[in-house]
Order: sequence, then C-alpha cells, then structure tokens
Amino acid sequence: MKLLPRLISLACVLAALVAHAGEKPAGPATADAQKSAETAIPSSETAAQIKAMPACKATVEEHHACYSIFRTADGKIFSIGSPAATHEVVKFLEALRNGQSYEFPGVFLDYQKTNPTYETAAQLKTMPPCKATLEHQRDFGSFFSAFSTADGKRFYIDSSGASPEVTEFLKTLKERQTYEFPGAFLEYQKEQQR
Repeated sequence: MKLLPRLISLACVLAALVAHAGEKPAGPATADAQKSAETAIPSSETAAQIKAMPACKATVEEHHACYSIFRTADGKIFSIGSPAATHEVVKFLEALRNGQSYEFPGVFLDYQKTNPTYETAAQLKTMPPCKATLEHQRDFGSFFSAFSTADGKRFYIDSSGASPEVTEFLKTLKERQTYEFPGAFLEYQKEQQR
C-alpha cells in the first residue's frame, strides 16, 4: 500500500519528462515562439493560485495522476495541478468527476471548507474540537495524513510546509486509531516540554 502513492508521484514526474522530451533548448524567441507562449494553457498549482482564478464555469476534460485539464463554455482550456502541486490540490482534483462542470474558484473554496488542510502548529491548536480516525498517512518526504470524523467529515494534516514539531507529531499517530483534536496535539506538545 505504501508503494502506490510513490508510484503515482513517479508517474507524474515521468509524464512531465516525456511530455517535454522533444523540446529544444531555448534560444532567442521567434515570432512563432512568442505566439505560442501567448496561447499557452493557463495553469494553477497552488491553493492561492486557484483562489485567485477569474470566475468561470468549466468542465473536466481529462484527469491525470497529479493534474486535470478543464474547458470553459467559451472553449478556453486551462489546467490545475502538476507534479509540483500540493497534496491539497491533488486531493481536490481527485474529488472532481470527468465530464462534470464546476464553478471556479467557488468549487475549490467549498472543498476547502468541507475538507480543511492543517499545516501549522497554530492551526492545529485552534482547529474545531472533534474525534477523528487516521484513515491513512503517506510519507512523501513530508507527511500527509487523512482523517475522518464520526459524522463523515474529512480533514488533512500536511507537514510539507510545517515545522518539525508537526512532522514529529504525525510520526506518533497510528493508522485506524481515533484521536481527539486538538487535544492529541496539545498533549503531544506538553509531553515534549517535560
């Protein structure tokens, strides 16, 4: 099971390399190159970039392991995600369905409300109290942990941009065990101060 996420990440990286394998090194920009750059597909990789998108309705045209391609009603194409996309963006894309239309950036903002991602100690300390089960935890060089509550809500803890304290806390958690939040993190902090 731990091999699958690594294979998916590797597939994204290899796909990017293969997609760009025929490209020649950049030289002085020609008129064709400038025109091509002007028609390049706009792309968003981070939550901040998705939130800043101009409002539009778009249909999922293609899903890939770490990005998706969308088409607006007026035929414009854009992508969200890449091999460098955050876990939060990839999880958001997994929630979307091929052929379905969505209102951007609203669909992402709604996703964040119903599937929050916590990254810092301050966020963990102030999260709404809940009992949650650690469904799965992946180590991609940083920990990405998915939790579900008894009432069916989900949240994530992503240590990729977090302090070592959050990463070390996540290492103490066991899959399929239930924890009280933010109490589990606050208790961990107390134990570390002893």
